[in-house]
This record gives sequence, C-alpha cells and structure tokens, in this order.
Amino acid sequence: MLNRFDDECKRAFGDAREKALRLGHGFLDAEHIVLGLLANPDSIAVRMLRELSIDPSALQVRMEGRLARSAGGSATKRQLPFTERSKRLLELMLEEAGSMGEEGIGTGHMLLACARLPEGPLQHEGSTEPLGVEDVRRVLDAIRDGSAASRSSSPPEPTPAARLRQAATLCTDVTAILMAERAFLQLQLLRELVTELVNLADELDRRASRRP
Repeated sequence: MLNRFDDECKRAFGDAREKALRLGHGFLDAEHIVLGLLANPDSIAVRMLRELSIDPSALQVRMEGRLARSAGGSATKRQLPFTERSKRLLELMLEEAGSMGEEGIGTGHMLLACARLPEGPLQHEGSTEPLGVEDVRRVLDAIRDGSAASRSSSPPEPTPAARLRQAATLCTDVTAILMAERAFLQLQLLRELVTELVNLADELDRRASRRP
C-alpha cells in the first residue's frame, strides 16, 4: 500500500508520526494524521480545506487540543501502531482512490477519508453540521480541473523550425554584441596609442629644447 502513496501523502504520514512522538503518544490516531496533512501548507488537502472555509490554523489548534487530552502511552521510534480509527482511515483512503479508478493515493484521498470517518476529526468542522463528503469531493474535482486547465492553457512547445529560427536570431544578436565589444576595444586601444604618441612627441620636444 505504501508504494501507492504520492510524495505529499508520504510526507503527511511522516509528519503525523513525528507529531505523535513529540507528544509522547505510543499510537498514531486520526488526529495525528490530520496534523500531518496540515504540516504542508501547499498540499492539495490544505487547499481543499481553504475552499471549504475551514481555517487550517484553527483546525490545527483543535486537533492538538484533542490529542492533549489523550493518554500518552509509551512512544518509541520502533513501535507506533495505528489505532482502530486510523486503520479505518487507511481503508477509506483505498476505497476513495478505487472509486475514482486511481492507482495513486494522495492527500485529497486522505481528506476525503477523514470526512467519511464516523466521529472522525473533521466532523462538525466549519459548521454545526458534519462536513459533507460530497462537498469535499466537489472541491477536490474543482482543484484538479483547475490544475488541468492551467496546464492546458500553457503555451504550446515551439516546433523544431521555430527553435532553429530562435537559435539563429540569438546567434545574430550575440554576433552583433561581440562585434560592438570588439569595436569598442579597438577604439580604446587606438585612443591609448594616440595618447602614447602625443606623450612621446612632447618628450621629444622637451629634449630638443634643452639641447645647446
């Protein structure tokens, strides 16, 4: 399953584990996973939360408050088991990816799973009603469509002929610059030569005037 996680998803689980260890918890619960999602402000999940009018900073405070009331247990880096809730969260992530016909699992699937989890960490967030799963799906689709539209609106790749013309223009410009620099250097050398000749002529005049 881990090989199906994208980079954002792997980072979120890593951050969740580190958060649990810092809190001294000997388990990984759904709230830890939400905190892992929030650790990356540029992730798709955080963008989805903002679109759903949920403040990521306020959500982080609430998650930390819930976890502060949890029993600590014995936290070690070798053993940090999933709770039944976080195991169910993983199952829901797989279901969401499967229902979309997608092999990879990202933070969007994680957020959907959090919204589906009964008595989960996102229930009653943002309003007095449970967070609607369909609303979360709609926002995820909108973000993905926006990313696809952004990619499709990017300028097309230049053709080989266009690249060749660009290279020729660049060579012409560089040649002109080099010629201008060369002419400037030649002018500088000429000025220095004239100055030297004038100085030499003055010196010869002074010597001639001192002769008896």
